[in-house]
Amino acid sequence: MDLSAQQKKLIQVEKSFWVDASAGSGKTFVLVERIMALIESGVAPRSILMLTFTNTAAHEVVARVNRRIQQKAQKDPFWRGVLQATLEKGSINAQTLHSFCHNLWQRFSVERGWGYACRLGSDEEQQDILRRSITQAFLALDAGMRRCLMGHMGFLGVEQLVRNVMDFSVMYAWTSKAPVAPPMRSVRDVWAYIPRVQLGDLV
Repeated sequence: MDLSAQQKKLIQVEKSFWVDASAGSGKTFVLVERIMALIESGVAPRSILMLTFTNTAAHEVVARVNRRIQQKAQKDPFWRGVLQATLEKGSINAQTLHSFCHNLWQRFSVERGWGYACRLGSDEEQQDILRRSITQAFLALDAGMRRCLMGHMGFLGVEQLVRNVMDFSVMYAWTSKAPVAPPMRSVRDVWAYIPRVQLGDLV
């Protein structure tokens, strides 16, 4: 597949570009060619970081880059050296944004004061921590507030209410009768806010 004039501009490694294009327009093809241009300019494959939204996309780009390197290595000594380097040290560093942030978090956990044993909890563990936090905070409310909440929605409804407030507090303004919700950083923040609004506005 030949590059168009516009695509040739996008693989100029001395410049940065923001590309907005629809699906099937050849973005991945151009990205692979830009990576190949970087390698040809002397950048080691393992020094190239590519971030994407999905593991599938990351794996696809790595596979395409490796195929292109293998094809070029059949005819060009330079690319044979590149192929050897990828076999010894690995191909380009392609990963999702989440994986990249997670790796940074783990790498510098000691500097942040979290210790060596710090790890990301599973979805189940996170949900369990949130559920226990909601329960503890609920039991700390005065008896009248607990009865009011339980009478309106039951505990499962209360739990969902807290989740909704935490999820949408930053971007959702309640009714005109209620103040705009401040950012909710903890379950305690939610309980401090709920008495200020009408229950009917939240469910």
